[in-house]
Amino acid sequence: MRVAVDLQGAQGGSANRGIGRWVREFTRALVRSFDPDTEWVWLVSPNVPVPLSLRASVEEAGAARQRWTPISHEPRRGHEGMPIDASGWTRTSPGEVDVLVVASPFEGFQTSMTMAPSERPHWARRLVSVVYDLIPLRHPALYLAPHPAFYAWYRRQLDVLRASDALLCISHAVALDVTTLLGVEPERVHVVGSAPFGGVETGEVRGDRAPDDASRTLLYVYHQDYRKRPEVLVDAAAIAMREDDRLRVHLVTNEEEAPRIRRYGERAGIPSDRLRVEHGLSDQELVRAYASAWCTVIPSLDEGYGLPAVESVMCGAPVLASDVGGLPEALGTPEALFRPGDVGDLVGLLRQLTAVSGWREQLFERQRQHVQRQSWDQVGRRSADAIGAALGTPSVTESGRPTLALRLPRLEPDGRWGADRAHGLRSYLGELACVLDARFDLELQAPGWESDGIVGTLLRTELGAGHPDPVCTLHELVLAPDALHGEVPAVLTSSGRRVVELHAQDVDVARLLAEVAAAVAGPVDQDAVLRLGTRLRPLTTDLLTVVAGSDDVLVHDGALARWVAASGAVLRDQEVVSEPYPAWLYLDDGPAPRLDRLVVLVEPNPRPDRGPLVARLAAQACTDIDGVLRLVGGGRAPGAVTTLAGRRVWVRPLPDARVLRELAQRSLCVVVVDDEGPTVEFVDDADLDRRCVVVRSDQPLLVGELVDALCAAIRTPRDVGDAPHAASDASQVHERYDAVRARWSTLLATYERLAARASVGSS
Repeated sequence: MRVAVDLQGAQGGSANRGIGRWVREFTRALVRSFDPDTEWVWLVSPNVPVPLSLRASVEEAGAARQRWTPISHEPRRGHEGMPIDASGWTRTSPGEVDVLVVASPFEGFQTSMTMAPSERPHWARRLVSVVYDLIPLRHPALYLAPHPAFYAWYRRQLDVLRASDALLCISHAVALDVTTLLGVEPERVHVVGSAPFGGVETGEVRGDRAPDDASRTLLYVYHQDYRKRPEVLVDAAAIAMREDDRLRVHLVTNEEEAPRIRRYGERAGIPSDRLRVEHGLSDQELVRAYASAWCTVIPSLDEGYGLPAVESVMCGAPVLASDVGGLPEALGTPEALFRPGDVGDLVGLLRQLTAVSGWREQLFERQRQHVQRQSWDQVGRRSADAIGAALGTPSVTESGRPTLALRLPRLEPDGRWGADRAHGLRSYLGELACVLDARFDLELQAPGWESDGIVGTLLRTELGAGHPDPVCTLHELVLAPDALHGEVPAVLTSSGRRVVELHAQDVDVARLLAEVAAAVAGPVDQDAVLRLGTRLRPLTTDLLTVVAGSDDVLVHDGALARWVAASGAVLRDQEVVSEPYPAWLYLDDGPAPRLDRLVVLVEPNPRPDRGPLVARLAAQACTDIDGVLRLVGGGRAPGAVTTLAGRRVWVRPLPDARVLRELAQRSLCVVVVDDEGPTVEFVDDADLDRRCVVVRSDQPLLVGELVDALCAAIRTPRDVGDAPHAASDASQVHERYDAVRARWSTLLATYERLAARASVGSS
C-alpha cells in the first residue's frame, strides 16, 4: 500500500501550535498502525522550511519505505492575496497512491503554502481529511463577516471536507458539527480522538519542580484569538486574590498578544509580581510550566478538543475549563466545568479549589484516570480503520446536497431597517446565508447587499448558477408599519416549495397583529382581519397574500405566530415554526453572557455624565454579576466593550420595546436613566416581575442610595468577600453552552425537512 500525507499543518504558522504538534504525533501513530511494508510519501510545501521537529517525528516513526515530495506550487491569487486555486496538486507527481491524507485542510491563507485539494487528485484512489473544528462556521459573525477574503477562502476549503471519502474528527463535538453544519453522511465521519504530545504521554518528561502550595499558580496556555478569552481568567483571579493572597496568574501566549494581556491584567488590579506573561516557550519549557502550576484554567468560548487540558493533567496539574466543544470529553469531569465567559462561575470553582480540603487532589485523580485512557496508539488505530473503511467503499461522487434558494429583502442605504451595519437582523441574515451555504446548494438573491461582508462574498461567487429551479425557496421578509420589506410577487412566483420567514422589527406591528389574532374567533374572516388592522391595511393585505401563497411560515415572535395561525395557516397544510431569536442577536460582540446575570441599564436619551457613572457603580457595587448592558438611545451607541472592576460593560443601541421587555424579564436588575422627566414609559410597559431602579433627571444622583437600591434589587452584598457563591455540586453537570449549535441546528433541521418535503412532492 502507498499512503501520501500532506504535512503542511506542521509547517508555517501552525508548526508551533496545537495543530502542528497534533500532526507530528498523528504521523508517528499512523505509521505504527499500518503494515511495515507500507510506502509513505511525505508531501510538504517547497516554499516553507521543513522544521527539524517534523523531520525528527517522521524519522522516529521508523517507516522502512518513505520519501519526501514537494507539492508543486504556482497558485493564482485573488483579492488581498488570497489563493484561488490548488492546481499544484494536479501537477504534483508522487505516483499512484492508495490514499491521500490531508492532515490540516485549513492551511494556506495568505501564505506561500498550497491549499488543500478541493477534489481528489487523479493520482489518489481515496481522499481523507482531518477536522479539528468548524469554529468559524459556528461563529460566522465573528470570524467570517468582518473578513470577506478569509471567508471566500474558508468557504472554498469546506469543499475539501465534502470531497473527502473519510473525515477524521478529533472529538465527538467536532463530528456533530460536521454532520449538522455540513450535512456529511455519518458513515464518512470517524471520531479518532486525541492524546497528549510525546514524552508527556509516557511520563518521560517532567517539570523540574512540583507545584508549591505557598504560591498557587493559575496557568493558561493559549494563542491570540477572540474565543480564547484570557480576560475571564484575569477577572476571576483578580476577585479570588482578595481572599487568597497565594494565588498567581501565569499566561503563556504568542509574542503579539503578550503586551496586551499584561496591560489588561494591570488594569484589572493584579499586582505585577503576581502576573507572569511569557511567549515562545519550547515543548520542554511548556512541560515545566504545566508541572509547576497549581491549576490550569481554560476559559475558551469554543474548542474542538482542548489539547492543553490533557497535557496539563499528564504533567500533574488539574484543570478547570469552559463547558464547550470537546473540553468535557477531554477531561471527563463535569464538576470542573464552568459556563463560558462566566467570571462568577469560575470564581466559585476557584473558591472551592482553595477552600474545600482534598477537592483539588480528588479532581486531579479523576482527570488523570480519564486522560490515561487516551493514547496516540488509539488515535493511529482508529485512523487506520477509517482509512481502510474508505478504501473498501466507493469513492465520494459529486455532492448531492439539497438545493435551496434564498431571497433577502432589498437593503436600502437609507432604509428603516438594516441601514446600520451592526443592525441585529442584518447580522442574523448574513449569518443565515453563510450557514445555509455550507449545508445546501444555495441560490442567492440579495439586492443591495453587495457591500455586506458575508452576503457580498457569496454574491460574488454567483451562487446557484447550476440550479435555476431549486426545490425550495426561502423568502426573508421584514415587517414595518408602512411596508413589507421583500417582494410579495416573488413569493407567489418562486420555484419549488415556498417558505416564508417573517421578522417583526417594530413592536406596534407585533402588538396590533396580536390584537387581530385575538379578535378572530371560529372560521377566519379576512374582512374582519382587515378592518381591525386599518392602521396596517397595506401591510396586512400583503401578509394575508404571503401567508395564503406560501407553503410554510417561519416566525421568531409569539404574537406574529398567533396572527399567522389565525389568519390563514390553519386553512392549509402549512407548517408554522416559531423559534425565538438567539439572545446575542442584540449583543453582537461574540457570545453573550447569561442574561440572568446581567444588569440592564436603559438610557433613552444618554447624557455624558449619568449613564457611564451608573454603569461604573453597578459594576463595582454588584459583585456577583456578569456585567452591565448599556442600551443607549439616540443613535449614539458605539458598540464598545469595556471592563470595570473585573466585569464587562457592553454598549449597544436601544432595541425596540419588545426586545427590551425580553431582556428586562431575563435580567437581574433594570436601571432606567430617565432624562425626560418623572414618567418612565418603559417601566409601565415592561410589566417587570423584578426590581427596577429609576434614576431621574430632575433629581440629584445620590450615589449611596443608588448602590443600596442596586444591591437590594440584585440581592447581592456589596463586599465580594461576603458574596454567597454556592459550591459546585459534583453530581450536577453544568448546562451545556451550545447555543450556537442549537440555534443553527434547529433552523437547519427545519430547512432540510422542508426541502425534503418539496423533493417528495416534486417526484
